[in-house]
Amino acid sequence: MKKIVGCLLAAVIGLSGCVTQADADRINHDRLTGQGAFGPGPLNFEHMKDEWHDPRLTNTGTSYKTPTYPQHTLEDDVDQVVQVIERQGFRSGFAFLNGAQVYVKVYPKADWDEQETKQQMRQLDRTLKQVVPRYDVHVRR
Repeated sequence: MKKIVGCLLAAVIGLSGCVTQADADRINHDRLTGQGAFGPGPLNFEHMKDEWHDPRLTNTGTSYKTPTYPQHTLEDDVDQVVQVIERQGFRSGFAFLNGAQVYVKVYPKADWDEQETKQQMRQLDRTLKQVVPRYDVHVRR
């Protein structure tokens, strides 16, 4: 058993020194172009750290990019929904966004009867669909 382990260890050590200059150049090229052990991706982007990109030229959604450049965020979308709710005469409770869904809790005015509340809820639903058409707004009272 010791002889087998010794032979395997000697083979691994012997073969590890068999890298040619062409192999080393290919490995270095792969590292510089972002092709590494993990494939192309952020783990291999160290070669891009000195490159500069204008944040105004990106169109990758509403994710946070830089503190100095004003961006439309998901929080702005939630604030817009809350403003619509308050303009319609309701008081807004929680409002949160989850993907294409917005979940909102609203409180009607105390002096509205049940019929008036239902009518105002229908109007609120129509208004929300016009103002934020890309979201499915789920209103709960």
